[in-house]
Amino acid sequence: MFSLRVLRNLPRTAARIYGPLRRPVAYSTLASDNRVSSEAPHPGNNLEATSDFVTLQTKPVPDAPQSLAFSPVAFLDYIRKPSASPLIFRASEERGRHARTNGQEFLQTLRASGDRLVEIEAGRDVQVSKDLRLPHDYRTSVTLNMYLDWLCGNQVGFPNAPWYLAQWLARDEVPGLAELVRPPQSLLAPLIEESKADLYQTGFFIGPASAMSPLHYDPYENLYTLHTSSDASVHGKHWLLLPPSLRLSPQLDRYMQPNMSALDFRLRRRRSGHRSEELEGSFDILVNRASVPGDAAQRVLDAETALSCVMREGDMLFVPRRWWHRVENVVLQDGGNFTPEGNSGQAAGWTVGVGWWFLPRSLQHKS
Repeated sequence: MFSLRVLRNLPRTAARIYGPLRRPVAYSTLASDNRVSSEAPHPGNNLEATSDFVTLQTKPVPDAPQSLAFSPVAFLDYIRKPSASPLIFRASEERGRHARTNGQEFLQTLRASGDRLVEIEAGRDVQVSKDLRLPHDYRTSVTLNMYLDWLCGNQVGFPNAPWYLAQWLARDEVPGLAELVRPPQSLLAPLIEESKADLYQTGFFIGPASAMSPLHYDPYENLYTLHTSSDASVHGKHWLLLPPSLRLSPQLDRYMQPNMSALDFRLRRRRSGHRSEELEGSFDILVNRASVPGDAAQRVLDAETALSCVMREGDMLFVPRRWWHRVENVVLQDGGNFTPEGNSGQAAGWTVGVGWWFLPRSLQHKS
């Protein structure tokens, strides 16, 4: 029988990057009957039937122009601009050879350190048995091998939740991983080597479909890569991004951090008979206007400044500092999604995202 070893006072690794701004807790959209799975919502589920949920109109994150894609100097000039906004760098054959690692090779490297304990999180609004006696934030620790067995569908009896290994400092902890996973060679690595930018932290986000980080912002620039996955044709990451100009005041409770917002968003797969439909149009984004007091939700709806995209394996996304963002693992096509039915609690497919947090030298002493 599977058992969890709870670390109630485990130090927050995110303090190394945020200081007092610790990482957000991952939530699940599969929590209960009134929660809608972003992967395979029941046809009868209609969140908009309630007055609280409204569709948020978004624009696609712009593709990075070729002038930036392979020019560290041009990229540096761009991110120094106060008007810099998110850009997505789609995987190319040239960059793809350096940006990705075969999934099995990646897992084998991790398994060499499989006896180390890692902290995983289920999210505060999931249905997890009270017998587990998890702390308030639903974080616990298991061996890395045990988590990987579950992630690959081999661990029967794992507690049923989309367990997420989020913001893990794996390059510092797993021998050989720093050589296997390097800073983006086309953009960030040259800036670091030439002392034009400093890398503050590298965080790994490993988890199944439906694992999600709620709305928050980071104090550093982020060049995020979808490094590998169990199946590049099936699994990806959905991003919602909101500009800092919206000034979303965090609604704090005792477990939230100042870089977080309680504003609640859900994904709903947009059904279509056309398989050629663009990825950015595959999901509706619903905002719960009752999730926070005041007019924050309505201001987001009225501003019409929201951006969204779906990352595939090998893609890179530039997220300027202080841009609000919500990230969720999604299934790009039918099949392979996390399902809450039954007692097996097995994952079915996974992604590995890597966040490269950095600052250009000219921005390090600005507020």
